[in-house]
Amino acid sequence: MKKLPKYDILLNYSDVMDPIKRALKIAIKQGGSIYETGIKYKGYDLAIEELATVLSPDEALSAEILKYTKEDQGRDVYDAILNITFCLGIEQGRRMLRRNLDILRDLLDMSKRHLEAIIKQ
Repeated sequence: MKKLPKYDILLNYSDVMDPIKRALKIAIKQGGSIYETGIKYKGYDLAIEELATVLSPDEALSAEILKYTKEDQGRDVYDAILNITFCLGIEQGRRMLRRNLDILRDLLDMSKRHLEAIIKQ
């Protein structure tokens, strides 16, 4: 599993979706035996904000957890893969928001300095 890049770098679509598509293809190909083997996820880990409430992709796609969530909660491997996709989408949105906030902070700082310069005159 890969670590997420620095918070201000947007995630590349292929870097996010190719491992998701791979996991889906494995799940389809293996069918019910996926609950005995699990899936070795090769994509990004989740952000710390998501890991506070959900399992990492490696854990969520392990045979042990897949079997447990199927039997105990009625969720299948596709639910696990979709949840990973959803969480990575949240992270991408957070990254986009941070970039915009950084731009706004810079504009506010520039405006403040400009206003202070005007007041001093």
